[in-house]
Amino acid sequence: MSAKDHVGWRSLFLRRLGSVSPLSEGAASLVGELKCLGRTLPPDAEIRADAGTMAVVAWGSAYRYRMLADGRRVVFDVLLPGDLIELATPAMESDLAAAASNKLDLVFVREAQLKRLSEANPEFGKAIAMTTQADSLRLMAHVMRLSRLTAYERVAHFLLEIHDRLNVIGLAPNGRFQMPINQIVLSDALGMTRFHVNRTLRRLRTDGWVELNQQVVHLRDAEALADLCEYKRWHPVA
Repeated sequence: MSAKDHVGWRSLFLRRLGSVSPLSEGAASLVGELKCLGRTLPPDAEIRADAGTMAVVAWGSAYRYRMLADGRRVVFDVLLPGDLIELATPAMESDLAAAASNKLDLVFVREAQLKRLSEANPEFGKAIAMTTQADSLRLMAHVMRLSRLTAYERVAHFLLEIHDRLNVIGLAPNGRFQMPINQIVLSDALGMTRFHVNRTLRRLRTDGWVELNQQVVHLRDAEALADLCEYKRWHPVA
């Protein structure tokens, strides 16, 4: 049985919502009322949706990006299990796109469903709204990471973010987590070459901050590393 079969996308989605705004049992039960359509995408496949549809990452990971005219790619955000994705549709003129970074399981839900449940239960609606706020704050942190941090701090800051986002859904036990993207996507997300990313990861390992075993990352002292790169954890206000 795979991890996604064991946990279930609804549980991951609830954990993600609960990490930004506490949900009562009644509000949480509304997720069970969502009607959805599942789809599995191969690595690098673009994520597309009909108008009025949103997606939840059931398992795997994805990323939002834009291609520049000369072929360079800018990665704005990494999407993890339980994340709610608002997608550009063919009717929207947007240079932004989203793609699978590995084998990706998605469930698609209608925006009208989420709106109806949010109106019926303000607690559920607040959690949905807070996830959007959390996404915005994460984007601002990403801008700071790219514009002001050194390469060393930048990589450390990114690893801490991924750790925390996986930890709240139970996928980073004891500081260990599976890196959701490869070094090509990572370099595009951090504005660094693959060589520079690899060299910086080796420095972090040599300095004792991280252990790397293929795609498994272990943060040995996350709190001290957060101080080093000025990583701020976001704590929602009830």
